[in-house]
Amino acid sequence: DPADPDYLSRLPAEAAVNEANAAYTDGKVEEAHKLYEQARPLADEGDLRVLNGLYLTNWQLGHRDAARKAFDKLVDSGLEQKRLPLKLLFQPGKTAFNQVGDLPEQYRVWLSSLAQEGAQSNVCIKVVGHTSRTGSARLNEALSRQRADVVMRLLAQDKRVLMGRMTATGVGSKEALIGLGTDDLRDALDRRVEFRVIDCI
Repeated sequence: DPADPDYLSRLPAEAAVNEANAAYTDGKVEEAHKLYEQARPLADEGDLRVLNGLYLTNWQLGHRDAARKAFDKLVDSGLEQKRLPLKLLFQPGKTAFNQVGDLPEQYRVWLSSLAQEGAQSNVCIKVVGHTSRTGSARLNEALSRQRADVVMRLLAQDKRVLMGRMTATGVGSKEALIGLGTDDLRDALDRRVEFRVIDCI
């Protein structure tokens, strides 16, 4: 059977993105950055992998303005595709963000961008809080909801129009990604807030 032309047309982009991802994984940030730039015209305009790669490499190379522009496009495309691959991580047992490295600085950029792009879109956002498996189910559900509330308030402070288009919910540890319950870096992904893009009712 003849190959699908659409599939064949995507092959160069896939190869370019895979090569860029491999360079980034190997810690070759400058090389990865060049490869993501080369992949950009080959891939779909809103390819989240390319935009994420450009954000990460620009950020690590100290190109803050370029990183912010890439992140704005990432959020805009994510809202359009109803898929926002963002996870804000929290300290164990608290509603304060994880302070590792430059995460606090990055989170300020993320929230500012999400508020700006979200205010210009026609979608609604469900802010979902999570916890690790440490502690009781009742306390974890309350803490996860409090984390979602904190993030929702920060977004609304930036763009008040979002208040009517966001809801906050907490699911405790029901959707733990790691599930170790060690409350350290190993299960950091379990203490998160993420975003689900939904149609406004």
